[in-house]
This record gives sequence, structure tokens and C-alpha cells, in this order.
Amino acid sequence: MGDTIVLTEKKADSEVVYFKYLRILASLMVVVIHVCMAFTKADLFSEKWAYATFFNCLSRTAVPIFFCISGPLLCNENKKVTAEKTFKKFVRFFVVASVWMLIYY
Repeated sequence: MGDTIVLTEKKADSEVVYFKYLRILASLMVVVIHVCMAFTKADLFSEKWAYATFFNCLSRTAVPIFFCISGPLLCNENKKVTAEKTFKKFVRFFVVASVWMLIYY
């Protein structure tokens, strides 16, 4: 568990700007998802329902986009990533998620 991975690759400014624009687009897509949900309660197979369902389906890629861009944006070029630190973070996440699931239940 003592293996260390050093992230030394520098990020270009254009790459960071690209991620910011992608995050804005994904945020707008999440808004579209929530707005379309009100219109999917319209008459089944009506024109309004069809448009709402179409845009709702297109916007569902917003959540995977957030997951995909969070990794490069959270990585620091001087940060050392070890298996031990990753395991500790996983255990902490699992405990917190389990507690909140029990509270919700």
C-alpha cells in the first residue's frame, strides 16, 4: 500500500476553460431535466409530452458529464495519490453514506 503516484502533467489553460464551459452546459441540462418533468405529466403521447420526453432524455447525460469532469478538476499536479489515502477516503465515504441511509430509512 506504499505505492505513490505523482501527477505531474500540467493542465493547459484552454483545457480548464473547456471544463468550465462543459460544467455550465451540464448545469443547464440539469435545469432542463427538472423543467421537463412538469411537462411529462401532460396527456400521454401528446405533442407536449413527446417534446418534454425528448429533451429530458437528451439532458440525462448531464450527470455523467459532471462525474467525468470532476476527476481532472480535482487533481492537483503536486498532489500525491496513494492507495492508503484512497482506501481511507473510501472507508470514510462508506461510513457516512451508511449512516445517512440509516437515518433516511
